[in-house]
Amino acid sequence: LKSHAYRIDARLYGPLLRLAQARDPRLLGDIRLVPRSSVPADWVILGVTDPQTGLRFGVTDAEREAYTYRHGRRRFYGEFYQPGSDSPLAGTSRARMPDLGTTAEAREIHVYAAPATAEVTDAHRKLRRYKRWDEIADKFRLPYFIVVIEAFNVWNEKRLFSKVFDNRSAFRAYAGAISASLDLLIASVMSVERVSQDIGKWQGLSTRLNKTFFSINRELIARYSPDLAKALPRVVSYRLLGGIVSGGLTMTLSLMDMAHEFDTGDSDAALAHGVSAVGGGMMLMSGLIFSSAASSGATVVLLGMGPAAWLGVGIALAIGGGIAAFILNDPPLVDWLKRGPFGAEQDDSYGHLAEDPAEAYYRLVGMLSRPRIVMKPLRNLPASLVGEGVLLSAVEERQLSRVNYQVRVENNLSSFLDESTLSCHLRLVSEVTRISNTPSSSGFPVTRRSVQDRSPKVLLEQPLPNGMAYYLTLPADETSARLFQTSITGSAVAVRAQWRAPWADNRHRYFPAPELDDGLVYNAAHHGQPDFMEENQPFWADEQTHRYKEDA
Repeated sequence: LKSHAYRIDARLYGPLLRLAQARDPRLLGDIRLVPRSSVPADWVILGVTDPQTGLRFGVTDAEREAYTYRHGRRRFYGEFYQPGSDSPLAGTSRARMPDLGTTAEAREIHVYAAPATAEVTDAHRKLRRYKRWDEIADKFRLPYFIVVIEAFNVWNEKRLFSKVFDNRSAFRAYAGAISASLDLLIASVMSVERVSQDIGKWQGLSTRLNKTFFSINRELIARYSPDLAKALPRVVSYRLLGGIVSGGLTMTLSLMDMAHEFDTGDSDAALAHGVSAVGGGMMLMSGLIFSSAASSGATVVLLGMGPAAWLGVGIALAIGGGIAAFILNDPPLVDWLKRGPFGAEQDDSYGHLAEDPAEAYYRLVGMLSRPRIVMKPLRNLPASLVGEGVLLSAVEERQLSRVNYQVRVENNLSSFLDESTLSCHLRLVSEVTRISNTPSSSGFPVTRRSVQDRSPKVLLEQPLPNGMAYYLTLPADETSARLFQTSITGSAVAVRAQWRAPWADNRHRYFPAPELDDGLVYNAAHHGQPDFMEENQPFWADEQTHRYKEDA
């Protein structure tokens, strides 16, 4: 036992502890179970008082302020009594308390105490500090997680901004961007406020957020709806105002999406967006009811439901409606059937298909034809070719034995069109993977990719019924080791492929085609050459977006 450290979780029984310490005085260090009135002045009562850490009656001043703030600044007023006795043991009125040094109850109270300089006291202080940081970390998780989600929403709105702007409306695009940015701002402010409460700084932030922005005349509202008047708070703070504006924007977006789906004939998805809008409204109302209940201290009920019920039902409807809208949204082929040459619905969202059968057929072929890029290492190509009945000379066999990689570019356009031309561009990619061996590192490899200006060496091009196969020679991997770091330099291939086909209107069409709701038109100046710095470039297939993995 002397050469090891053990962690023991136990409940200590006083008489048994004294008996055990009489057997071994080193047990639990300097902890002693002594009467409350006999604790020396330079000792601390573990878990109750400690002048060094500011611990009084089991909590510090910061913990006491945080508790009263979370509970609406309401303190406990009352007394605790010994069971079966009328003499109070503790209370909030000092005048009503007897002299604890002379009462029998005080003499009977025993506490665990230890010297302030003892090792066990220092360990207890560290335990409280570690526990406090664990609580802070737990509180950080939800606000920071929300910040990450809102940041992703901002990134997604930015990525889809031009598409929403062109296919729906400028108002919908800007409203989505403003709503996502506002949500990110509010989540960031809430995270900063939580940090300020935990570290005891920037306390003025909470005061500013709780300042009154405007007041609600509940007497006027009570003339029309007394229940609604009780549910609304008298004062709207800046904090509550941010939630109202954010919730209102979210509801507006859901209603706009509902109108769009109705306009495009997708009634089931429109209904789901409507449900999501109702859920957002209920969540907004729950915030108002919570604020009213916190300010008045009374239970508030509206339409038979309290604030928690409004919040729970609202969350369920908002999330459920959003998921249902995603699931029920018409697939592209159904949209084409509704708005193509045989469809009965024509609207502004698909104006590029109206009165243009050639364009409609082009989009149909674009949906049904799927570009596929297959990339895999290869060994002993000559043996495979000979097995297929190909005769190779000694020079060809020696040259093809250097092939170590295959790229196949395929598309089933030939099933729909009589003629199509493939334009394929390959670039060499350098991949450098670094693995740190320092004790402080995580040990996870970090890979950096850079596209080179030169193409890999193609030793053989093999036509396929639906595309082309390229056999390449890539440089071998190189490994270098330095102090605390191992680097592996490898090679890969970047692919850009485009198909061109003549069309019935004496024009050419290019594949892969844009999405059905995207009115983008091919422009040789912008789309004629591949951009290896951009993934999912319009009218070009690449190895990241269209890569297909074959089963082993």
